[in-house]
Amino acid sequence: MLIFLPAGLLLGGWTLPSALNGVERITLATFLNGEWTLPFEKKFTEELAVYKPSRAFWGTAEYTLFGDGRSGVVIGKDGWLFTSEEFQTSRKSPEIYAGHMAYIEDTAKALSEKGVRLVVALLPAKAGLHQDLLGDARYPASKQSIYADTFRSLSEKQIEVVDLAGAFKGHESAFLKTDTHWSQEGAELAAAAIAAGVRKTCPDCVPAPVEYKTAPAGDVAAHDGDLLRYVPLTEDMKKSLMQDRIGTLETQAVEPAAGGGNSEADLFGESQVSIVLVGTSYSANPLFNFVGFLKERIGSDVLNAADEGQGPFVTMKKWRSEMLTEGAALPKLVIWEIPERYLTIADTSGKPKTE
Repeated sequence: MLIFLPAGLLLGGWTLPSALNGVERITLATFLNGEWTLPFEKKFTEELAVYKPSRAFWGTAEYTLFGDGRSGVVIGKDGWLFTSEEFQTSRKSPEIYAGHMAYIEDTAKALSEKGVRLVVALLPAKAGLHQDLLGDARYPASKQSIYADTFRSLSEKQIEVVDLAGAFKGHESAFLKTDTHWSQEGAELAAAAIAAGVRKTCPDCVPAPVEYKTAPAGDVAAHDGDLLRYVPLTEDMKKSLMQDRIGTLETQAVEPAAGGGNSEADLFGESQVSIVLVGTSYSANPLFNFVGFLKERIGSDVLNAADEGQGPFVTMKKWRSEMLTEGAALPKLVIWEIPERYLTIADTSGKPKTE
């Protein structure tokens, strides 16, 4: 026992300064009332050599014995994981949904008044699309018709909406197994469907198409999806059950358009940006190469105004506040990527757990 005492004191002394950074302002009062103890305890525990292995061991046991994970994930079958956000509902969900639908309509009207066309890319919930992979879990009855109702409502309001659920039909690998997000295959399928919508909605948006090509820019490697944070597993268990694999992609113009084309630098210059993308981490994360696939399929540069961790409505409000002002250089077309699950999530709640 005496052997562990010096080691414990040494580790505690080494951990204390960084742990105390978690306390906003250290005073005699905060020290005496114990406010420093929680960050210290967390830091001390995580610095122990056995912390990560033991966490992975118990996470693996929890998963294999009970088919369970931590709060935030729903365990499907064959290693498929789903964000619990897609299953959540509340008494306020209808009110939140109505507010978001009204905002979509308001945005379409505001853009139209400025001569800007809108294409909504409606992204289905992973759990709703792959209900056959949910295992013992059940997709809520209250969620079953949201996608179809939204698509029909927007269409009736003459808002161009792209049916990405239809584009993903028959493609199980459109979403990653351990991630909230789509795979690169899903991103490419979405880009192809959206390009068709762009040609229908704004045939004059790309008067001189530029050829783009997508090619591998790195080796394919194991990818730990964002949902694995709720299922801490050993490396062997991840490999045997569920590991996703992704390689880096890069999209470049084969021959740049004369005069530089519709480059992002044109946003504040004299030239008009033809197409802007507004959305969430599906669009913002370069790993999925969604913007690259859009360029390739549409034949035009695309300014990416998507943002990670904000949700589609917060991001659009930010873009509108910055761009729909007097004298701003506006695009001809806005592509707005909206994941279905955000239609019933209040955008005042902050960053979603797995966006």
